[in-house]
Order: sequence, then structure tokens, then C-alpha cells
Amino acid sequence: SKNYLAETCAKLARFAETRFSNDPANQPAELSIQALEKKYPLYEDGAMVDLLFAIRNASNGTATDISLEASSTLDLGKPEQYLGTVGPQDGIEVSIPATVELPDDLGLVTLTLKWTNLDGTRSQVVHEAELSSQRKDIDWDELSATQPFSLEAIRSERAFIGRHETLRSL
Repeated sequence: SKNYLAETCAKLARFAETRFSNDPANQPAELSIQALEKKYPLYEDGAMVDLLFAIRNASNGTATDISLEASSTLDLGKPEQYLGTVGPQDGIEVSIPATVELPDDLGLVTLTLKWTNLDGTRSQVVHEAELSSQRKDIDWDELSATQPFSLEAIRSERAFIGRHETLRSL
């Protein structure tokens, strides 16, 4: 009876191990980091900015205990962050507060992302990003206060050039 119990336990252990290893959710996560398409006032000494990045998981695995470490030519307000968990085929956006100390046309950021896969293995990826500066010759404060579209009613059909189908559907 001892042998029967040991055999049954061994079979159950093999079954559980096979099920766990064949489950798509248990494959390693594949995380990547991308800088969001944004330009920053890197030419302005003392400018405070939020650097924006997207983290994506391209696999069916889950990444847990995700941490982000960053270094940069900018002064980072929060160079280390705990990000939690990213599930299969999912993603999150991360904001890193920074201050421009040495004005330039380009900012450099090195990001190290570390995480634990569901099987307990640790993984990491390193990404280097170049951040573009906004144009210096534009008064961004003034521009942000302007109305980009007229609130006036359209009085002539000529204003709808190329929009005849839209007019007919009205």
C-alpha cells in the first residue's frame, strides 16, 4: 500500500508539472519598452517634464514583480519604480518625472526593466531611448492658449471643399 500511494503521488506530480509547463499562460513574459512619441522642452534650463514610456508584454506569459530603473542625462525625480504585474498581451504606460539641468537638443535615457515569470525565473531587458526636444523658435505657452479651430458658423459651401459627401449625408 505504501508503493501504491508513492506511485499515485508521483503520477499526480508528473501530471501537474506537465499541465503547468504546457499552459500558454506559464511561458516567460516578453516585455519591451518604447518611448512615447513626444517632444520635450530640453532646451529650457530647469524645465520640469514627465518622460513617458510604454511597456508591452508580447507573450502569453505574465510578468510579476516588475521594477524599472532609469538613468539619464536629465535629473530624474524617481529613477526607480515598482510597477507590479503585466498580464499576457497587455501593457502599461509609465511616467518618470525629470528636470532639465543641461539644456540640449537631445536627452538620453537608459531603462532597465526586471521581472519574475510565473515559473519563478527572473528576466530583464535594457532599452536606451533618445528624447527629442521641442523647437526653440515656437512660443509654446502662447500657442497652448490659442484656439486651433474657429467657433464661427460656416456661411458658405466653399468652406466644405472636398466634403460634398458629408454635406449630402446631412
